Amino acid sequence: MNARNAIKKLGTVGKVNHDAQINSYWAVVGEKVISFYVQNDRAMGFHTKRVGAEADPCTDYYPGMYWPNLTQAIRAAQRA
Repeated sequence: MNARNAIKKLGTVGKVNHDAQINSYWAVVGEKVISFYVQNDRAMGFHTKRVGAEADPCTDYYPGMYWPNLTQAIRAAQRA
């Protein structure tokens, strides 16, 4: 998916935030955070997790789920 289209689509469900250091975008939708990365003007790595859920590298726990596309990630976040 084109990055510009993904940012616009994510903006329809929540306020889009940007982390320029790792070139990721995210928005909070209800109790979930939807995020993705941009590389070569392509959005990829669509991910959802609970607000406040953090990874624990000591136990290999990484919260959330990856989705094949942004539409599925948004639908999953809206259902929760």
